[in-house]
Amino acid sequence: MLFRSATVWPIQAAGDTSDTVILNAKIIPLSSADLKETRVGDLIYRGGLQIRSPDARFGGWSGLLVSADGKRMLSQSDEGHWLRANLVYDKRGNLVGIANGELADMQALDGSKLGPKQEADAEGLAALSEKGRMELWRSASNATLASGATT
Repeated sequence: MLFRSATVWPIQAAGDTSDTVILNAKIIPLSSADLKETRVGDLIYRGGLQIRSPDARFGGWSGLLVSADGKRMLSQSDEGHWLRANLVYDKRGNLVGIANGELADMQALDGSKLGPKQEADAEGLAALSEKGRMELWRSASNATLASGATT
């Protein structure tokens, strides 16, 4: 089965059925042994977050896309939900939070809600460059994809 999200990049949706979701973020250091460490070789650590929510649909995130400007993110879960939110940075450009979270169910091509976990389980997320559209595709094992290839 293939399905498509109604979401368009930059993270906007036509006919949006998303719900505002409370997101609580905790900053995660690069190293628990040295909380001030920000470098490993040439890598400069700009921040990490542990994100929680009281919403029962929150969790099981399998993919993450961040907009080119780094201000927005989109993720999908293995329970058939998607999350979009704004990323928050401090004056130095370090990731310090997340805001304006929205959560919704992914939909089948016919617009219906996906069924049980076997149907809704999403394991990857990719941005496609077709006029800025974002599409999410899923196929069951041995299903024929739109291109005619099989999994």
